Amino acid sequence: TFRLRRRQIHEREMAGIDVLCSNKTGTLSKNQLTLGDPVLFGAGDAQECILAGALASKAEDKDAIDLTVIGGLQDDSAMNRYEQVSFTPFDPISKRTEATVRDREGRTIRCTKGAPQVILSLAEVDGTTRQRAEQIVSDMAAKGYRTLGVARAEGDGQWQYLGILPMYDPPRDDSAETIAQARAHGIDVKMVTGDNLAIGREISSQLGMGVHLQPASQPFVEGSDPSRLTDEQARRVEKADGF
Repeated sequence: TFRLRRRQIHEREMAGIDVLCSNKTGTLSKNQLTLGDPVLFGAGDAQECILAGALASKAEDKDAIDLTVIGGLQDDSAMNRYEQVSFTPFDPISKRTEATVRDREGRTIRCTKGAPQVILSLAEVDGTTRQRAEQIVSDMAAKGYRTLGVARAEGDGQWQYLGILPMYDPPRDDSAETIAQARAHGIDVKMVTGDNLAIGREISSQLGMGVHLQPASQPFVEGSDPSRLTDEQARRVEKADGF
C-alpha cells in the first residue's frame, strides 16, 4: 500500500506507476473522528449512553475512538465519580472494550463498547431490537458513519443494550484534488480500507472514486497461489475500485 503525499503530483515522480492503492483512514480521510447523536435503546438519554461508552474507554491509551467518545461528555467530571477497577482494550477477535468500574457508593458496574453486532449478541436482545439496531447501523454506514454498540451491566448481571454511537471521519480537504491529479496522469487510484463496505463506498463516492469495492468476505484467490492469478482473477482485481 502506498500513501498519497499531500503535495503536487509530478509526471517524473509518478511515471512508473499504473495503480496507486491508498489506505483510507488518515490518508484519504482526516482520521479526526466526530461523535454524532446517539441512537438510544435502553439508555434514558444521550449522555447516559455516552458515559457508559466513556467508562469503557481509557484516555491514557490515546486511542482515537476512546478519545472521541470521552470528548462527547457534556460534563468533563462525570467519569471522576467512578473508579476503573479493570480494563480490557479492543482486539480484533473480541471487537470490543470492557471496563469494570466502582461508583462512590461501592457498586460495581461493567461497561462495554464495540462492534454493534458483537454488543447485540452480548446483550441477548430480542429479534425486534436486533432488527432495528442492524437497520440503523446499515443506514448510518450508507452515510459514511462508523458505529459502536454500548452496553452496561450491574455487577455480574445481564448486559443491557444502551444504544448506538455514530462517528464520522470526513475526507481530507485535498484528497479529491490529489486523486483527480493522479488520474490526469494516467494513474488508477484504488481505496484500501478495513471499514464497513458501505462506509468505504460512501467515502469513495465523495472523493469522486468508483464505488465497486471488493469485500474481504469474497476473496479473489481461494485455495490457489496468489502470485499466479488466473486471467479471470486478474480481471476482477483490475476492475475493482477498492478493497
